[in-house]
Amino acid sequence: KRQLLLQPYFQTVTVQPSPVPGRPELVDLNYDVKEVSAGAFNVNLQYSDLSGFGYGAQVYEQNFNGTGKTVNVGFTNDDLTKNYSLSYTDPMYTLDGVSRTMSVNFTRTTPDKAGLTAYNMDQSGFTLGYGIPVTEKTRVSASLSYKYTVVKDYANKIASPSVTQFMSEYPSPYNQLIAALGWSYDSRDR
Repeated sequence: KRQLLLQPYFQTVTVQPSPVPGRPELVDLNYDVKEVSAGAFNVNLQYSDLSGFGYGAQVYEQNFNGTGKTVNVGFTNDDLTKNYSLSYTDPMYTLDGVSRTMSVNFTRTTPDKAGLTAYNMDQSGFTLGYGIPVTEKTRVSASLSYKYTVVKDYANKIASPSVTQFMSEYPSPYNQLIAALGWSYDSRDR
């Protein structure tokens, strides 16, 4: 019951045990839940001297189509950066409570448009992560991310010597594999 109440899309949870016919040592647990809306839709507008006017939007749904899965879709756009992202989390990927999150993103950075530096960069990535329950209140998480980065329109005439040396020794594109481990403790109670 505690795990259900911690979900943001359940307002109330009641449990009613009922005996299993012919099996006096067993009971069925019947859950009655009241759902509430747990999604969000955000729109933003911004202005900066450096990046000009910007805008973005995000749709975040923690109980997508009543499945308990989380979907997050968003984008931002201004003169320097464009970012697009999508993530999907299944909090009960296995019956043991292991969660799985998959996300993809794309970012285009164009500082040359603002006269900051002479390059443009595209970066795309994918992340796969799992959360593994250790106890009722603790979880261990592990994720693996892949990032692919391309630096374009690089002009070494105005770059610092260290940047010029790096770019000549390690030309674009770049591949990154990033592993992460985490531990969390959640003592909330409703």
